[in-house]
Amino acid sequence: MRRLILTVIVTGFALTLVVGAFLYEKRRPGEQVLGIAELSGTAVETPESFPAAYPRTERPAPAIELVGHDGRPASLAALRGRPVIVSFAFAHCSAVCPTLVKTLSAVHTKLAAQTAPSIRPATLVVTLDPENDTPAETAHLAATWGMPAGMIYASGPKADVEGVLDAYKVPRGTDEKTGEIAHPALVYVLDAEGRITYTLNNPTALWLEEAVRRAAGPVTH
Repeated sequence: MRRLILTVIVTGFALTLVVGAFLYEKRRPGEQVLGIAELSGTAVETPESFPAAYPRTERPAPAIELVGHDGRPASLAALRGRPVIVSFAFAHCSAVCPTLVKTLSAVHTKLAAQTAPSIRPATLVVTLDPENDTPAETAHLAATWGMPAGMIYASGPKADVEGVLDAYKVPRGTDEKTGEIAHPALVYVLDAEGRITYTLNNPTALWLEEAVRRAAGPVTH
């Protein structure tokens, strides 16, 4: 029992550090993350609708060259011409990922059914655990998560995956005893030109859907 309590305390502390680092990093002008639900699962008050003044950026998204769960190359460059949702998860996650993947799947499915091709997004989920979520395992994992057609669960050699995670500044920390990876529910929304338009943390389906719609539309100044 004492060991369990200690593990919970240590894990909670690690989660706090990861989220704190993520939020501090995103305080730079134009890259704030507003109206989030905390990693602990305790929701903070957020506007029901996606704020009109939510910071929008137009910086190039780092390249992604991994392997999708269908065995095909998962290349961000190949997805140009449509909005892209990029996020991060791992199979044995018990805290953040189930809700995150459910939200991503719901938004992807809804927008994929839209008549306007310009707002039908590609959704790319990169593993946070390349040692266990290998390309040989990702097909099963994607099926377990119930990922709809068009969503991609990507993995690859550890060095390649870690390179992507670092390039996208994904804060993470691993509990060496349990293997649990502390991380925020980080989501990037890219426009059709491959530019990061919005950076979100644990967005609601409503927020994410609206972010994709705005990313697909013209830039207004």
